[in-house]
Amino acid sequence: MGTANPALQCTQQRSTSTIAAPLGHLLFQMIFLRGRPHFRLRRWNSRYASRGQSLAEFALVTPILVILVVAVADFGRVFATGLLVDAAARNAAERAANEYLANSSSASLSGPATADSTFYESLHRTAARTVCAELRELPNTTYSGGDCGSMPAVQVCVHDGVDPLCAAVPPGSGAMASSCTDFTSSPPTNTQDGGAERWVEVRVCYQFTGILALPPLPTEIWLQRNRNFVIPCYFGTGTANPCG
Repeated sequence: MGTANPALQCTQQRSTSTIAAPLGHLLFQMIFLRGRPHFRLRRWNSRYASRGQSLAEFALVTPILVILVVAVADFGRVFATGLLVDAAARNAAERAANEYLANSSSASLSGPATADSTFYESLHRTAARTVCAELRELPNTTYSGGDCGSMPAVQVCVHDGVDPLCAAVPPGSGAMASSCTDFTSSPPTNTQDGGAERWVEVRVCYQFTGILALPPLPTEIWLQRNRNFVIPCYFGTGTANPCG
């Protein structure tokens, strides 16, 4: 028999040891570590499973978070709009009171101005246009040429016992909508509540529309504000009656 080639024997031994080493290591782990080689595979699967679970939870929670954020934004818009409507009603009443004194045809500023309906019509238009000008940037307004059109709706009344137009729609403003329940249920009158004090009353009703149109949240909110401004009596100082 021929002698085996030492180089060939070395190569065969090396390849055998190369294959046997991983197999032996694997058998060692399976016997003494009781299946630990599968631990990394389970750990890898659980990591990716948790990522998928997080994505699913995020997809479920995101719409709720968006609704909450928009609802909070709508609440802020309602609050800010309410302040604007309130300020517009108050400023309109003040301006009409000043016009009442400036254009009065009465011999005494402590008495009623006049029974002329043209005079009161001008006062009502002045007050309505003041409201329209201050709220013209709001959505749903129909501002044109200084008038409101139909929104916001304005009511004006001079409580001096004379104003004949308290129940009428002021020029430049639309009639009160049926949704303005605070005003349609009790139209204003020119009474002075049994006293001599006079004041101008301005009522404003504005339709606010929210961003979300979901059943739990109101889509439309009617903001109703009523502000009065006292007409001063310059000739009643020092008398028992504040208006002389």
